[in-house]
Amino acid sequence: MIKNIPYWSSNVERLRYKSIPVKSDCDAVIIGAGYTGLSTAIKLAKAGKFVQVFDVAQVGSGASSLNAGILSGNLRFSLKSLIESKGMKAGTEYYIEGINARKELQEFIKQECIECDLKYNGHFTGAMTIKDFDQMKYLADFERKILSNDIQILNRYDQHKVIQSEIYHGGTLRNDIGNINPVKFLDGLLRVAISYGAVIHENTAIHNIIDHRNVNTAAGHVKCDKIVVATNAYDKTNNKWFRKIIIPITSRIIATEPISPEIMVKLMPRMGSFGEGKYMGKYYRPSPDGKRILLGGRDVLVGKNPYGAAKSLSNSLVKIFPELSNVKVEYHWAGKVGFTRKQMPSIFEKDGILYACGYCGSGTVWAPWIGTKVAQKVLKKHTQKTIFYSEPPQKIPLFNGRPWFLPFVIIWYSTLDWIKGR
Repeated sequence: MIKNIPYWSSNVERLRYKSIPVKSDCDAVIIGAGYTGLSTAIKLAKAGKFVQVFDVAQVGSGASSLNAGILSGNLRFSLKSLIESKGMKAGTEYYIEGINARKELQEFIKQECIECDLKYNGHFTGAMTIKDFDQMKYLADFERKILSNDIQILNRYDQHKVIQSEIYHGGTLRNDIGNINPVKFLDGLLRVAISYGAVIHENTAIHNIIDHRNVNTAAGHVKCDKIVVATNAYDKTNNKWFRKIIIPITSRIIATEPISPEIMVKLMPRMGSFGEGKYMGKYYRPSPDGKRILLGGRDVLVGKNPYGAAKSLSNSLVKIFPELSNVKVEYHWAGKVGFTRKQMPSIFEKDGILYACGYCGSGTVWAPWIGTKVAQKVLKKHTQKTIFYSEPPQKIPLFNGRPWFLPFVIIWYSTLDWIKGR
């Protein structure tokens, strides 16, 4: 029987901490206690600010505890397309921040002694067709020329050094992308935030954002100097405007039953992480103990039937590794990722309130980075700017928070993949 719970919840004992009553006055109110909110709180608390972090549910119960733990920090657009649309300086800056975000995250984990099963075994992205491989090679060469990145190009023969699958026609290997246990990392952030003096209020809803300095919470009114909204795809406040710009898209993940070490090493010689170069591609990795495979993808057209979704993902896994046809799925769960119209991580201010959102499925790296940049904005550290600070994203026409159009989007991109022979 498939367990419809996250694999992570079965092997991690969550951090316990002492609850502190809500104070009626503070320097900053942060709404959302995930990677973004906790990272913002850490930076502000270290600077001596009295910070209160509110979450309508348990700390990090959204995407921060439901992701696959792959530290990609990817962007939806290639470096070449960003340079063509934004210019050389701005286009390059987006990718430079991605490099810095990965480095800073690694340094932070080490500095704060966060035990989260961090491993750097490389990330392989597979090309689905020969034409895709040629395009992937072209873009990788372009990126290496501009940024001197360590991107290895593996042909169909060389890819067997990292993956024993015949479904791909080669691909790229990135050695600066690692894996973590996302719940252990979340609890590490929580521990660090509390140690610097941030006060966490889980299961405490924000009923009303009155203005840029006042909120009504489930535990009473709070006045502050600054409000930060860090809810991304999980916003439960009264902020209807925000829900018109952020699209919550469901991403589902399965975890297999234990697989023999011999088969695991045969299929994934480097025990790294993997992605696919197509619109409706899957992402996957070994579990931290190397005994299971976790595989995920954007929501499929199976309605609300979790077993149908798990079966669809299981079929995808068998297409990659036919040897696993008899391996059962033990865990299945789903989370939401946040997209905006511009499909880029965003920091913006509206009516005096700061927002951070839109990580497009790569929040494991971007959320801590953007959270830190939000704190620097609050602290008015103008020397530490970010290319991701911009005007508020545009509203989405005929959208009020319920993504009714997603089935059509899924069909559209699935059709494009089919036309391209993927």
